[in-house]
Amino acid sequence: MKVSSTAFRSPDRNTCDLKTDPESIQAVFREKGLGTSNAPRIAMFTERDDPETYAIIGAAMAVHSKLRNGFLEKVYRVALPIEFGRRKIPFVAEAPLPVYYDGELLPVTYRVDFVCFKDVIVECKAAALLTTVDEAQVINYLRASNRHRGLLVNFGAPSLQYRRLAWGKPI
Repeated sequence: MKVSSTAFRSPDRNTCDLKTDPESIQAVFREKGLGTSNAPRIAMFTERDDPETYAIIGAAMAVHSKLRNGFLEKVYRVALPIEFGRRKIPFVAEAPLPVYYDGELLPVTYRVDFVCFKDVIVECKAAALLTTVDEAQVINYLRASNRHRGLLVNFGAPSLQYRRLAWGKPI
């Protein structure tokens, strides 16, 4: 599958692909005098770095390639467990998520779309694009459950969108 991305030309390199060459971003910001502290930080992951989230994203890509975009979120949430089963990805659907305040259990429970591998929170969307509000939702789920890895997956765009999110420790 080909991934399209924006590319810059820089004097020290012919072309740098922002999707696969995060060091190039730093070089472009230095070249333009913007300072590298303003450059976005991009972490590239491979299957070896995080095989569990890699497997979950692969399952989501399979669902998106067969159904495409345009359905309501519920359709993708029903199809995804089928693909999880085929790939032997352990999961709990509509997993209850207790919420704590200052060490005390609150009388409210969130329900996350999936918890995979007992540790990875997966939140599905079917929107035109992902927003910071969607990201904040997953971060709050991670904080509330004291888990550290989350995936935000959007089936609503023409290409599957996903974000790996972490809280509390590097992934």
